[in-house]
Amino acid sequence: MTELDDNLSEQGDEQVLMGWEKRVRVLFNPAMWVYVLLGFGAGACFVGLLFTALGAGAAGFLLAAILLVVCLVISFIAMLAIDLFGGLRSVFALTTRGARSIAGKAAQGISFGTTVVGILFRSPLVAGAGLLAESEQSLFIEYERVRTVKFNPRRQVILIRKRRLSKPVALYCTDEVFQRALDILRERCPGAVFEQVAIPL
Repeated sequence: MTELDDNLSEQGDEQVLMGWEKRVRVLFNPAMWVYVLLGFGAGACFVGLLFTALGAGAAGFLLAAILLVVCLVISFIAMLAIDLFGGLRSVFALTTRGARSIAGKAAQGISFGTTVVGILFRSPLVAGAGLLAESEQSLFIEYERVRTVKFNPRRQVILIRKRRLSKPVALYCTDEVFQRALDILRERCPGAVFEQVAIPL
């Protein structure tokens, strides 16, 4: 797990309690679509407001809506291709300090490619989404800052949040690690609220 080793080498005395790799399917993943909609939706709203402020009126929001639809179609095609090739390889870890989620090289390449395409086609919406994705290649949350933990045993997903509207750290588990990961979080985050949900968002 080179990505995990690289991240921990910068942290000094941080030790891994458990770490695992998982290929994450994205096309039918509700959480992924929420992030896509939030990312592109925010960009579309910005474009619409910008063009309206520049005097384009309703045409500005129409352009933003068209860009949003195009980006969603591109996202669908990209997610379908990712799943056809087995999903995104990601590395997850619970350490002595907190929980980590690290994207594999394929995910990093996709986010970089999205940024480049956005720049080449002069689309701030696409480029912004790529930059947003690049900023989330390595996520970390310390145990003492965890406020809520939502989990779904059937999907084997654990979502960890600092506060209600914050970006969660998602742990996509395997059969072997799900319960143990949940036990470690219960032990290390005594002040957090744990909730089993049908769709972890």
